[in-house]
This record gives sequence, structure tokens and C-alpha cells, in this order.
Amino acid sequence: MGESEFRNKVTWYNFILSLLVVLIHAVNLVPSNGILQERIREMAAGGASGVALLPYRIEDFFSNGLAQAAVPGFFLMAGYLFYRTLHGFSDIRRKWQERFWSILIPYCAWNTIYYLLYVLIGRARFSLSGLSEAAAQYTYNPVFWYIYQLIILTFLAPMLTLVLRRTWFGKIFLIAVFTYLAAGHSFPALNADALFYYSVGAYLAMQSNTSFIKASWNSPKEADSILDEIQYEKKRTTWFEENHPLAGLIMLLAAAALTTLTVSFFNAHISGPALIAILPEATVTWLFSSGGQSAIAVAQRTLLALGFFLILPGEKLPSAEPYLQNTFLLYTIHFPIVRLIFHMLYRLSASTAPATIVAGSWLCLMIYFLLPPFCCFAAYWIKKFLKKFCPKAGNLLLGGR
Repeated sequence: MGESEFRNKVTWYNFILSLLVVLIHAVNLVPSNGILQERIREMAAGGASGVALLPYRIEDFFSNGLAQAAVPGFFLMAGYLFYRTLHGFSDIRRKWQERFWSILIPYCAWNTIYYLLYVLIGRARFSLSGLSEAAAQYTYNPVFWYIYQLIILTFLAPMLTLVLRRTWFGKIFLIAVFTYLAAGHSFPALNADALFYYSVGAYLAMQSNTSFIKASWNSPKEADSILDEIQYEKKRTTWFEENHPLAGLIMLLAAAALTTLTVSFFNAHISGPALIAILPEATVTWLFSSGGQSAIAVAQRTLLALGFFLILPGEKLPSAEPYLQNTFLLYTIHFPIVRLIFHMLYRLSASTAPATIVAGSWLCLMIYFLLPPFCCFAAYWIKKFLKKFCPKAGNLLLGGR
């Protein structure tokens, strides 16, 4: 696969992930996707029919199932793209300069805009301290937790480069991070799962970057001995950038199989005593622990993110249209749009959930699937407006995209 085909595949991949992110927040049958499964269990226990439950199950499948690969996929691809073209330690400064304009400046700018909007609608009180805090934090722009994590991970480039450039050190590091989160531990400020996803992408990239390998060794002889294995390197490292639908399918099936180890599956199909009769009690205890469920979720989402990318037919994908290349703005503006629609449905409802409006939950489900293209349409025209009428501000807000 050539460079242009690879970049086009990445664009399609990021666009699909962006639509899935919208679906996570577009849930409208309940206030948030976190309580969908609880509502389904309550309705099933109350004797609700399969037809009545179907809209809830569909939203749950997308928001709590398929779409959970979106943010891990973003982290994985961000790590891969950062280190794919890194030419040694001395090149980190250039990468930092690029990310300063493409990530940090838009992060602060959009956080400030959302804070000022909250002030205008009377949801926050203006102060200089509040303004500076809003720029640094994502209190008024909750989806930017991802950008916040990405900034920290970018700052950690020297440490990650040092560890992940060596094949076995990299593998040990990934296993260590996974074990750490499986034990239920966390880092201050940095999410352990975000570190894992990003590091997987970085590792795949650095093990393929022969220019980085050559620049990383002081001894030309030592560098040449590594590059003598160039045929193996090419097979190993360009594998991720080629089409591997079968490998992608296997990963997706493995991710689906891991669903049987989640608490929600146990609650629906297997009782605690029955599970203990099958597995050792210590294993069951770990499976039900926060660390055990975190490990299963991270493994499942990593497989989904990798599987989605590998299954995409790179050379057969049509050239990405401009609206497909607008994923950053789509990610930035979608949350207030989908929550506004939810509250509008709420006001139309006579009870505590919008599913009881006249047309019922099926209308809510239709709106649920219409929101991603609607947000995509809005982001496209907002970008056109910014580029035409305020190009400097638009360049700042979009990070040069």
C-alpha cells in the first residue's frame, strides 16, 4: 500500500470512529449510555416484550458495544502516526512543535469558548481565574478529556521512545501497563488504558521505523547489523499498513468472545454460584473486580480498534471527500448538539424518558442514527464558514487542519 492509500485509509478510519463517538453520546432512550443495560434489565423483569426492548438493545449494541472502540482507536492511531515518522530522539522537538499548534492551542481555545458560552447562558460566573482554569481543564467541554490525555502522552514522548524502540523492552512495557491496570491501579492525571492504547500504536510504528532505528544507534556497525534484517523488518512492520481482512475479522471475533467475560453478561446469563462451580473462586473474584473488568474492556477495545483498521480495504476505498477529513471539528462540536436534541426530546415527553413521546422509542432510535450525519453536516459548514470569513481564527481553532 502506497503512502497516499495509507493516508486515505487513516482518514476513513478516523471518520468512522468519529461517527461512533457521536453514537456514544447520542443515546436518547435514557439520560446516558451508562444506564442503558440497567434499563433493559428493569424492562425485561417487568415483562416488556421483545419488540419494546429492541430499540434499547440496538442503542446499547452501538453505544456500549461497537462504539467503545472509537476512543481507543483514536489513541492507537495517534500513537502510530506520531512515531511513524519520528527520526530519533532529536526529532521529538519537531513533533512537539507540531502538536503544540495542532493539539494544545485548539484545546485551550475551544475550552475557553465553551466556558464563555456557559457564562452567556448563565450556567457559570465569569472570572479571570475561572477563565484560566477553563482553558487548562475540560470542565465545560467534557469530551476533551481525550485531548487532555493526548497532551500528556505527547509530553511523555522521550520516555516512550526510550522504552518502545527496543522490541523486548517494548513488549515488557506493554505487558507491565496492562498488568498494572488489571490490578485495578491508576496513574495520577494519566489514564492507564489511554497509555496502553497509545503505546500499542507507538510500538507498532517504532518497530517499523528503520530510519529511527538507524538514528538511535551510535555505532554504524550496530545499526547496519539491525538493518541487515530489512526483509524481516519490512514484513513485520509494514504488515499493519497492508490489507488483512482475515486478521481483522479474527480480532473482531475475539473481541466479541470477550463479551462473555463481562459483568453484564454474567448478570444476564450466569449466576455467581454457578460461575464459581465452573472457575476457581479467586478467578471469579478477579473477574468481578474493577481491575478484572478494566483488563477485559481494554483487551476487547484494543482488538476492536485494530480489527476495524485491518479489515478496511485500503486500496479499494474511494478518495476521502472534504467532509470526511473534518473529524477534529466533528469531535469538538458534536456533544452540545446531541445533548440539546436529547433535552428537546425530554421536554416533549410527558414522563421521565423521551421514549414515551407519541411516536415512541422507535422515533428516538431513528433520531439516534440521524445525529451522526447531522453533526457531520454541521461540522462541514462550520469549517467552511471559518475558512471563508475568519481564516486566522479558523486556523487557530482547527489546529491548521
